[in-house]
Parts: sequence; structure tokens; C-alpha cells
Amino acid sequence: MKKVTNPIWLIISAVILCTGCFLPWAAEVDGLGEANGMDGDGQLLIVFGVILIVIGFLLVAEKVKRKAYFAAFILSGLSLLISIYDMNNIGSAEGATVNISNGEGATINIGSVGGTTIEYGIVICLIGAALAFVFSVRGVFTKAKETEIDHGNKHSTPKMTNKTETTEGE
Repeated sequence: MKKVTNPIWLIISAVILCTGCFLPWAAEVDGLGEANGMDGDGQLLIVFGVILIVIGFLLVAEKVKRKAYFAAFILSGLSLLISIYDMNNIGSAEGATVNISNGEGATINIGSVGGTTIEYGIVICLIGAALAFVFSVRGVFTKAKETEIDHGNKHSTPKMTNKTETTEGE
């Protein structure tokens, strides 16, 4: 029986990444506005996620191995960096600062009004990108064991012997 857990987990994590792009990423504190992943970098993350899903299916079908994992490594790494960057930008966005002045030069800083809060969509994108990165790194830096490529054949690898084969007539 063929063991294909790593490509399946890569596909699942890419689906998680794509799902997070359709969910809310940021909301204003006063509740008047909301931004989802499709308003910004989420479109690029969906393209990366769909490509990762295709790579995962190619890996399940054993069409390609090392090069596919390397491509997944690059795409998932970029997705992870974009998700971290977007989460940082959402978390650092501040609202307007309110100052009250009495007209004689004295001002009182009331604080910030507005601003944005991080919503669950970007967190889901970050989790999906991180998982895809982990499984692609695992595929790039580990070699397949005999049990991972065994197709029900107990002797799938040739036996190494010290005897040299000879053909008749030589």
C-alpha cells in the first residue's frame, strides 16, 4: 500500500490557505468597515494556494518529486512571508489621534479613535501557509523510505549482490 501522507497534508494546508483569503482579515474598531483577503494580497495567496494544491496532486500521483517539493517550498515560503507582512500591517494600523486644545496652547491627548483589529481570516491564511511550508520543507529535505514508495510489492527495491552478471557468448 502506498503511503502518501505528506502530499495530502500539503493539499489540506493549501486549502486552508485559500479558505482564509475569503474570510475577513481586518475590521475597524468602531465596526464601520471590514476588509477581507480578496481586497488585497489575498488574490495572490489564492493563486499560490491553487498551485500548491496542483503540486500536491502531482505528488500523490508520483509524477514529480524533488522539483515539485522545491516549487512548493518557494510558493509556501512566499505565502508565509506575505501573510506575516499583512498581519503586521493590520496590527500596526492606528486610528486618528484626538487632541483637545483650550486655545491657550495647552493640549490634552485623549487617545486613538478608530484603528483596525486583526480578524480570523488572516490568521487562517497564516496557519495554512505555515503548514504548507512545513510539509514542503519536509519533502525537500527528507528522502523517501522504501515504505513510502512501496506499491504492495514487498521486494520493490533490487537486492545488491557482489556477483557480476554474465551473458552467454562472451
